[in-house]
Formats: sequence, structure tokens, C-alpha cells
Amino acid sequence: MIKVLNKYPEGIFDNIQNMLSKITVPLICKDNRKGFPKFRAMVFGLIKCRFTKEINISMHSIKYPEISEELENLGKILCPPDFEFNGIYLLKNTQSPKHKDTGNIGESMLCSFGNYKGCKIVIEGNELDASENPIIFNGAELEHWNTALESGDKYSIIYFNHKLK
Repeated sequence: MIKVLNKYPEGIFDNIQNMLSKITVPLICKDNRKGFPKFRAMVFGLIKCRFTKEINISMHSIKYPEISEELENLGKILCPPDFEFNGIYLLKNTQSPKHKDTGNIGESMLCSFGNYKGCKIVIEGNELDASENPIIFNGAELEHWNTALESGDKYSIIYFNHKLK
């Protein structure tokens, strides 16, 4: 099931966009997902260490506490009251191939902003634009990908729950 929520409040992303303009979102080079090209991303919130299996606050949450706090605040405003999340994924200009988010539990919420054209989300063949409305869907069950980024800079925020146990 795909849910398209109400339109974003005017100017809601201004503060986070200003914060992000002052840093470089890191390039992820490791081949951690089959078929994914290099992409720019940051993870905030809780993470489970791949090697020790310990649950900790993400490195980006520690390095950029103001950005982490702003993303949390946006989540409280944009997510429905009953939507819970323990992780936040921030992507910049990322075009993902077809995939499922097998490390997630339940629904995820996608928000996109920036001065861009293209790069729409396709969920099980339904092309949607997250630039005006948040989209909630179960990324672990529904195959999804992005169309090509035509121009500009696109940021995406994904609120989700990791499999921590």
C-alpha cells in the first residue's frame, strides 16, 4: 500500500537545506548493495554495527548533531502521529536501481526537496513525485527505484525502522 500525505508546509525544508549547503554529503563508494552505483548519503539515528552487532547512535548523528536534531524535528512534523522511526537516511542526487529495503521493518516515509527536475520514485510501477508530498510505503515489501535526475540538486529524507534485533 502506498500513501501520499498532505502537501508540505511552505518553507519547511529551508533550515535543513541551509545546513546541508554548508557540508559535503559523503560519497558512498563501497558496493554494499548489488547494482547500486556510488551515491551520496548519511545515516542518522540508531544503527546496528555490521561486525559487533551492537546498537549505537550513527556516526553522522554524532558528527552533525544540529542536522540530526533538525531531521528529528522535521520527522515529528511530517510523519503521522502513529508513525515511528529509529533511523533517518539522507540522500543527495541519488538515483537508485530497483531494490527492496530488506533491512527495514514496516513502512518508510520519503520526503524530497531541492531545486531539481526528474528523479521521481517508482514504487511497484507507480511513478510518484515526493517533492510536494511525503510518501509512505513498505520498502521491504515493495520494489522501488528512481527515474533519472535531469538537473539540479535533490535531497531525499527517508524515515524508517531498522531491524535492530
